[in-house]
Amino acid sequence: MSNQYSEKRPLALNAINRLRLGLPPTGFVRRLTVGRKDELAKLKALLDDANGAKGNAMLLAANYGAGKTHLIQYLRELALDKKYVVSTFDVDPKAGIRFNRMDQMVGEICRQLEMPANKFNSTYQHIGDFFNFLATLPDKRLHTAFQQLRSNALKMALSAWRFGDDNTRNLVTDWLTNPAAYKGSGKKLKTELYDKNCLARPDEWRFDLSACSEFMLDAGDNYLHCWQLLAGLHTLAQAAGFKGLVVLFDEFERSVIDLKNQNYQKAAFANLFKFYDGSEFPGKSFYATTPQFSESFRWLYPREFKQLPMFGLPPLAASRLLFLAKKGILPLYCEAYPKFTLAAESAPFAEWIKQTPQIEDRARQAIKNIVEHLDEIRENAQ
Repeated sequence: MSNQYSEKRPLALNAINRLRLGLPPTGFVRRLTVGRKDELAKLKALLDDANGAKGNAMLLAANYGAGKTHLIQYLRELALDKKYVVSTFDVDPKAGIRFNRMDQMVGEICRQLEMPANKFNSTYQHIGDFFNFLATLPDKRLHTAFQQLRSNALKMALSAWRFGDDNTRNLVTDWLTNPAAYKGSGKKLKTELYDKNCLARPDEWRFDLSACSEFMLDAGDNYLHCWQLLAGLHTLAQAAGFKGLVVLFDEFERSVIDLKNQNYQKAAFANLFKFYDGSEFPGKSFYATTPQFSESFRWLYPREFKQLPMFGLPPLAASRLLFLAKKGILPLYCEAYPKFTLAAESAPFAEWIKQTPQIEDRARQAIKNIVEHLDEIRENAQ
């Protein structure tokens, strides 16, 4: 077995394991996406327009089990391939990630930050890895981007990362990934990050900072510093040679419905429309919802929802599922289990798909069913 083949096998195994669970196959989502060419072309065009001035948010509407999470993962792979920095996560109020709380959003975006594979590393993820990559840039380019930042928080974090020790970098990482935990710790952050690492540096890396209110990632001024930090991450991504920052929100509908407080819901929608407007965050963002989401709330915000683009995702037809089974799942299964051989024509894929009940998440259940049957054939042949 060649080294290249042996390196790919664990990835294929992981992808098949995820299909068994009804989850998108990480790293193989685009390969296992069939049909929907017209719809996907719209998404590709939006990512190709890296410098679109406004309208950089889009709702991805599909019924339960029709492929919302698959589409989010498709966009993740596509955006990374197109040289964007990407952050992908579920917005779950019950897990302490509420869309009305931009400090929590900032923390999760920094925690889930990914960069495209490059010569330095193929698995970049986390704000710390992003800062480490920025440190490899020529001083002039990094300093130019530094001067463009409106975010004192990001300036302070980047300076401290550049000139501080490991303890300092750990503090930067913990602060940016858990900003809500540092409420009331402004003096500590200013002393450890700004006073010790910024004031004694060359003039070109200095900036004025007189009060904690000028950098704290909290609700002050409607989360002004949180929005400035997100815009700054987009600026730094472009300075690093990437196209910008893309944020992908899975299970977004739940993030609003689970907010029982009406004021919290209003704040969540205000944040959504800010992302769309592009005036606070110039990057791109996508939100997985069902069609019922816009129908339920459109009457509250008719003008905003009329402007907000929506991408409809129709369910996969049986013919598309059959094509996916023969041309996608079976070849991937053979990569995961090299000793397993099965001709696509000899497997009753159509019958397996037909056995799947006509339920809301039929596509997901059909794929699980196909993998289970392939498992049975492989195990019986051993």
